[in-house]
Amino acid sequence: MSDGPYENSDASDASLRLNESTETLHTRDPADYESTATAVVSAVKTAVGCEMTDLPPLYDTLEPEALDRLAAAGTVRVRFRFAGCEVELSEDEVRVRGPSEKS
Repeated sequence: MSDGPYENSDASDASLRLNESTETLHTRDPADYESTATAVVSAVKTAVGCEMTDLPPLYDTLEPEALDRLAAAGTVRVRFRFAGCEVELSEDEVRVRGPSEKS
């Protein structure tokens, strides 16, 4: 793997995969997590290379329960920035790109 924002991440986690050409981390299925919000925080934690407790609270960015309700409603695509990363949520995947200089 080339030097980049994921060089210290654990992309070997069975629920995560890394697209090295775009340096985008993907979850395989947010349904594997307790909640969609947990899937987002877990993917960002891996992308940033830190513990969940080192991240700012997700609720400072958006309401986690609303995110869970959107995901449960079916077809959804939500984009937002969290902990310096660009996050995109669809009904079957969380994509994380970053961290970047912009936060």
